[in-house]
Amino acid sequence: MEEKAEPQKIEYFHPMFHRRIFADLIDALLMLTLAILLFVGFRAALLASPESQMRSKRMEENRSESGLYVESDGQFSLLSAYYPGNSDTLSSQEVMNKYEEGLTKFFTFLGGKVSSEAQNTVEADYDGFRLSLRYDDVPYFVESGGAISKNSAATMTYQQYSDNVYRPYYSDHAEGYFTVYAPHFVEDTRYFSFYLVLIEVPCAVFVASVLVFFVPPLFFKRGRQTLGKALYKIGRVDSRFLSVKLGRYCGESAILIFAIVLFSLVSFGIPLLISFSLMAFSKKRQDFPDYMLGIEEVDLTDSKIYHCLEEAELELEHQKTAHVDFRAEEKP
Repeated sequence: MEEKAEPQKIEYFHPMFHRRIFADLIDALLMLTLAILLFVGFRAALLASPESQMRSKRMEENRSESGLYVESDGQFSLLSAYYPGNSDTLSSQEVMNKYEEGLTKFFTFLGGKVSSEAQNTVEADYDGFRLSLRYDDVPYFVESGGAISKNSAATMTYQQYSDNVYRPYYSDHAEGYFTVYAPHFVEDTRYFSFYLVLIEVPCAVFVASVLVFFVPPLFFKRGRQTLGKALYKIGRVDSRFLSVKLGRYCGESAILIFAIVLFSLVSFGIPLLISFSLMAFSKKRQDFPDYMLGIEEVDLTDSKIYHCLEEAELELEHQKTAHVDFRAEEKP
């Protein structure tokens, strides 16, 4: 009776955990770099469109005419944020006067561009705000004959009026009213926010993820390696310890890109934390996509991944029958 040949073993080892971390970090840094570059490109394309230019111009005109903002180097800053760091040549009284002039212009802007009702609403809020403020129980403003003026009996300085009255009103009240009442401002803000949150950032991250996590393994077929995994000699095998087929690999990539990377953008990174926890503590050290598709990572330092059993058998048979070849060569 013919005895069965002893099967030859092909052993794989799981890569060291720190090597997997470094490989993933390299891939993550590549993805983030590409995502930033793509975002800049997408952003530039959006801002160059006629629709965006029209909306940007309208928002700038509103800021310029409102009296609440000052333009510097092409950027608009709220007066209360601009003057504390850009008033070296102005006295405290001049800064205070700038705040007062800005609010007066803002009320006129509301009456002319919006409605008298909007102007009256904001002016009433401003009057109530001023009359409510006190310093050591002394009011900053007093009302007499229906008119509100600075309290002549108060000892507060111009700087205190700027810091405790005007700057808080600009940042806590006036800017909010401007956002609500400025013509088309809410509509224009939503337009840019929509493209930023739902188009530019997700598209940049998606394309970068495809280029880093999906495309390289299409060329490194034997181990389905990304650049980081190729650098650290880490490959991926299926449940039979053979090379991962294209269909399964596409499924793994879809889970990684959509369920882990993109979903992490809107869920504070929870899918990423879950996947990392699985990789750190599961029995086979599989992250979530690999766990779902039955894929394992192996160390390729001294191993090779085969596409099929026949390929492995042929190579092992060749190694078994190969003769010893002695050669002498000149030392370089």
